[in-house]
Amino acid sequence: MFIDNRVILVFVLALIFTIISKIVCHFFEPTEEIEELHREIARISKLSNDALECGNKEMYYVLQKQGNELLHKLFVKIFFSAVYELTPHIVALGILQKNLPLEDFVNLPFPFSIFGDSISWQGWYILSAFFWYAIFKVAKVKFK
Repeated sequence: MFIDNRVILVFVLALIFTIISKIVCHFFEPTEEIEELHREIARISKLSNDALECGNKEMYYVLQKQGNELLHKLFVKIFFSAVYELTPHIVALGILQKNLPLEDFVNLPFPFSIFGDSISWQGWYILSAFFWYAIFKVAKVKFK
């Protein structure tokens, strides 16, 4: 079975840009702030439940409002973390788009209902990046 050099190139580029993504996340991801927001949300949730059990509806509504504001902050931080993590891959896809043809070039050994019997380099890059993320997750590799 012959493997095209472009298949290996995309696979290796997925590895390189996954590593770059991990490094970018190390410098820009607000991990400590996210953990602090989780703790604060849990504390406010407990206090609001206590206020509800005591029958203090005003305090309950105030605490719910504070909790909702903290959830908003948390979701914004998580959104930007995802942006930081995906940006290197978007750059990689842009680079590859300039240099690789659009036709399918990875022939699958079996027919896959979603892809058919082959996939394009974009699909191969995405599958390769997922593969490398899974490897890093299993190995618990963190650039911290």
